[in-house]
Amino acid sequence: MQHFFWSGIFNDIAEYCRSCPDCQIGTSKGRVPKAPLLSIPPMDEPFQRIALDFIGPLPMIDSKNRHALVCVDYATKYPEAIPLKDQEAGTVANALISLFSRVGILKELLTDQDILKEEWEEPSTCQNSVLSYLLETREKMRTMAEYVTENEKKAKQRQKLYYD
Repeated sequence: MQHFFWSGIFNDIAEYCRSCPDCQIGTSKGRVPKAPLLSIPPMDEPFQRIALDFIGPLPMIDSKNRHALVCVDYATKYPEAIPLKDQEAGTVANALISLFSRVGILKELLTDQDILKEEWEEPSTCQNSVLSYLLETREKMRTMAEYVTENEKKAKQRQKLYYD
């Protein structure tokens, strides 16, 4: 395509969009109202807010992975791509659990699916398999974090008594 030239391509595309019946349905005068921009407060602590998205299907490789779950931390801009064989609930849940086990429990999880963000912040009794599994795992990880903190305090006290 880089060796071809189309004089007036921008005007032709604009005319096509103005004349396309599908583009005109549901919009007033061919215009879609602009969505208001909302500012996201800055996040100072790493891995408290991450954004998730999928890419794929990608060309098949030896390990049969065709998709990737892309995670980006808002505070550090650290990107991570987790290779996946498919986008099924169990596969995605296991990938997210491995991510959470390395970086900790998040405060915010941003996706292009608003339901995941809403449920992450204020869980309800949802029956979505990935979401319910992740929320249940998040609660278990929080409980374990509390146990670890308690045991760490006790171990430090024992260590202090031993060395004193």
